[in-house]
Amino acid sequence: MNLTTLDLIDDLRAAGYAVDADLAGSSPCAGELLDRAACFIDAALVISGRPVSGRAYVRCSRVRGELFVEVTHLGRGTFTAVMGDAAALRALGELRSWTKACGRSLTVDRGPNDEFRVTARFDPE
Repeated sequence: MNLTTLDLIDDLRAAGYAVDADLAGSSPCAGELLDRAACFIDAALVISGRPVSGRAYVRCSRVRGELFVEVTHLGRGTFTAVMGDAAALRALGELRSWTKACGRSLTVDRGPNDEFRVTARFDPE
């Protein structure tokens, strides 16, 4: 894949996802790190069914040498739906295993309107 930071952001926006990228003042992300982030975003968007334009929010930030990536499904009740669906839970388990292998951590949270939020931290190495 070998993306640049701007390619990743532009591709997500072109697909209709809201993107908040706080990458100013940071060194450019290495290609492999962005590939991992792109794979994570793609997998996280698919967990509860690929949302249509405007139904998911992606936030990327470089902090203290790591890349923080958050994907939020904005649909009300999505968290409950994901947690009650066996296929979604299997996909989430696979994503968690993959993140442990190439990331630093993965968390799953319930948003204020029962939104589904999944977050990963990636080290630059």
